[in-house]
Amino acid sequence: MEAQSVDLLIEIKETVGIITLNRPKALNSLNLEMIRGMHQILQEWGKNPQISAVVIQGAGEKAFCAGGDIRQLYDSVKSGGDDHMTFFEEEFVLNEYIFRYPKPYIALMDRYVMGGGMGISQGASIRIVSELSKLAMPETGIGYFPDVGGSYFLSRCPGSLGLYLGITGLIFDGADAIYAGLADWYLPHDHFQILMQELVTLSKNPKEMTKEKISRILERKLGGETNLFTKGRSKLAKLKFAIENHFSKPTVPQIVESLKNEKNPEFTEWANQTLEIMEKRSTFAMVGTQLLLRYGRELNLSQCFAMEYGLIPGWMREGDFIEGVRSVIIDKDFKPQWKYSLNDLNVEQIEGLFAHVK
Repeated sequence: MEAQSVDLLIEIKETVGIITLNRPKALNSLNLEMIRGMHQILQEWGKNPQISAVVIQGAGEKAFCAGGDIRQLYDSVKSGGDDHMTFFEEEFVLNEYIFRYPKPYIALMDRYVMGGGMGISQGASIRIVSELSKLAMPETGIGYFPDVGGSYFLSRCPGSLGLYLGITGLIFDGADAIYAGLADWYLPHDHFQILMQELVTLSKNPKEMTKEKISRILERKLGGETNLFTKGRSKLAKLKFAIENHFSKPTVPQIVESLKNEKNPEFTEWANQTLEIMEKRSTFAMVGTQLLLRYGRELNLSQCFAMEYGLIPGWMREGDFIEGVRSVIIDKDFKPQWKYSLNDLNVEQIEGLFAHVK
């Protein structure tokens, strides 16, 4: 059985359903049609006794999925329309559904995995990265906040690590993803196709297609690694003390001041680089992200998605999304004129956008 559309390829091998994001020139970024197609086929497969597991992957040699189609969202917000709200609503419903999927859902998080790509992979039963994986929640760079469940999965990273990743939008690798709790297995890129073959073979007996059996194949047959991979190979693990020392501060200005005062020679270069990154990010977005994750720690999955969705209208009205996208995506001058600096931002203004949470 095989079917396909332009942007989403749907295939079944034995009892494994395979979804391939098929916009390689756009780094497999998600549009509304892809989100709807994914949700529909996942629902069908979830009820189909002939499907034992689902694999999601990206086409091409550059990305699993680099996010949502930002240009379409920009056009909707800019024109005063509401297509972007439809996109976010359906995307978030899909993201939450994946967290609750009734069958093994295996995300092959190879190469770039950003924004919306994290949204369709963080709820997976098994999240697999490689030595080529490059992950990020880069939204503050376009004046937005880490959505698609970021308030849930970033706030549950060790210590203040999720806040560091959310505020800076840092790109991190497979070892860091495992350390952060944002991936489960490291598998060499060359073994991904072998894994697919093993999954198809295993699925000939659908009762064998369990998370435990798949994990056994990853470890014993393919040499996959979990926490072992992070030992000595995660840059974030080596920065644990410094990240916690600075990003545990209660406000963004205090984080900045703390970074400026870093005296440990082991961390001064990192602190200066972090300050340079933060200087390029939207202040509104950084402060909003800190509030988002603070609330997210106390909320369950559904509440986190509801918070994120409820935040969007006010954010689009008062935040830096339009200017950020203009600078990075439209004009590509990379010189955004953010509305606020750390000195003149009224934090209460942003807190007001979270009134629906309280």
